[in-house]
Amino acid sequence: MGGNEIHGGGGETAGIAPKSDSSERRTRAGTRRWRRGLQEPIGAGELSRLRSAKWITSLGILACMPRILTLNPPFQGLSSIVNVVTRVGPTEPNDPSDVKVVQALIRMHTSAFSKKVGVPQVTGNYDAATGFYIYDTQYFLKTKAGHHGVVVDGIVSPALGGSYSAGAPWTIVLLNFQAQKSNPTEYAAFVSKASAGTL
Repeated sequence: MGGNEIHGGGGETAGIAPKSDSSERRTRAGTRRWRRGLQEPIGAGELSRLRSAKWITSLGILACMPRILTLNPPFQGLSSIVNVVTRVGPTEPNDPSDVKVVQALIRMHTSAFSKKVGVPQVTGNYDAATGFYIYDTQYFLKTKAGHHGVVVDGIVSPALGGSYSAGAPWTIVLLNFQAQKSNPTEYAAFVSKASAGTL
């Protein structure tokens, strides 16, 4: 594929590693972070779409993602979601606006379990409670909801569709689905704010 090589593996992160170039050198630490994140393959059609949408920089990194993502096909009736722009999880960028999205969605999903143990506050700071619910959501998907392809890694990545592989919906998609199902009125207001850029 010219100067880019597609990497794959088992998680919900995606990336394209560029060929070495004297004008685009990365530090060893940066390369380690890069390689750790390259876990999900991108098909040729998806790569072409991302390039045409200018979501890939000259370094081959997903440069920006839309906050509202249309799902085609829909995920269990959900036709769009509030997306994260960068990854959220242990040792990830944890941009406060993305962490707030995850925390708000977690808080909207009311269950007997969450009422017992409590949920994270919407602070924008990645904390133990937020990390716990990300892992718990992925574990539920894999062991109780029949999505056996899900990788339980505690990372919420920007979704590129409903699922990143067969039987593996993106964590952010499921968080949106649970929030919408549990609290449709609050979720609708949340989507409106995200659409207006006022989260």
